[in-house]
Amino acid sequence: MSGVRGERPTGLPRTYRWVLRGVSQSGQTSSHSATVTARRWRFVDGVKEYDSEQTELNETFVHYDNNVHYKYGSAVDNSSGKWEGADVTCTITINFQNSGTATMAILFQASPDGGVTWATDDDNQRPVIELRASDGTYTMNAQIQ
Repeated sequence: MSGVRGERPTGLPRTYRWVLRGVSQSGQTSSHSATVTARRWRFVDGVKEYDSEQTELNETFVHYDNNVHYKYGSAVDNSSGKWEGADVTCTITINFQNSGTATMAILFQASPDGGVTWATDDDNQRPVIELRASDGTYTMNAQIQ
């Protein structure tokens, strides 16, 4: 945050990424996927300006157990755009071999050093979206700022 009076701090961090965290509670083979699209925005001369929609995470993984699994999106560089927030759409698909329940979460991680280091998985991270569900495709919206 800037110390200059009247300046708006950049809402989105300089470098960030999306993370898919999933766990099946069924003990059977299951396949899960997630897509995160974001339309970033900022204020220019008091007017909200939007970027074009970007796919920032598109990951699939297969579970064979009840362990927690992670998939990481690519780092997003916000140093030149200085976007303040984003309207986010998350689409999550859960597919079991038979039937079961999974807990899926979309995490938002900021890197303090331009993408060299990231938070440890589940190190006090609040999910942007968290879903506990059975087979199906689910779409949820969120806003990051």
